[in-house]
Amino acid sequence: MNNLNIENDYVKIWIEDGIIHNIYKPNLEINLAVAKIMVRDRLRVSNGITYPLFVDISNLISVDIGAREYLSGGEATKLISAGAFYTTTPIAKFAGKLFLDVNQPKTPAQIFSDKQEALDWLQQYK
Repeated sequence: MNNLNIENDYVKIWIEDGIIHNIYKPNLEINLAVAKIMVRDRLRVSNGITYPLFVDISNLISVDIGAREYLSGGEATKLISAGAFYTTTPIAKFAGKLFLDVNQPKTPAQIFSDKQEALDWLQQYK
């Protein structure tokens, strides 16, 4: 079992109950460099195993175009079977919806305002 937890200036990442969790740090603004750091650290935690991904984006302020394009495919979607984005904040919900509608990630993804509903939805992708 993988017990690696990583916390950096942007996100805290760990695996719990077969789901990889990403919790964004307060007032997060994601540019391409930040996105690459977050993906690098998630891949380290994944340790070569594919997991569904739960992301609490409540603290998200913005994601620039380059970061959105990077996060929607390629390296950024490696080892992810599906993604559930959780937030109750209007700004983060708008950013998440923009990402899903415009960038259309290569893996199944949805936005949720109920954490348990998001985690339950991810169960089918374990």
